Amino acid sequence: MLTERVGRGQRAVTLPLKWSFSRVGTTTETATVNLTEPPPAQAQTPVAYDCRPR
Repeated sequence: MLTERVGRGQRAVTLPLKWSFSRVGTTTETATVNLTEPPPAQAQTPVAYDCRPR
């Protein structure tokens, strides 16, 4: 779990995405952020992975 404090009146924050993949191939997965307060919310975005053989 990541905790990020947002100041009063602040409308945006940058969150790090820590994700690891292994092996050759391609895929598109979904990164999900769950906000716990105030009020609870959820946001999602696709993450594409493309690793071709050398």
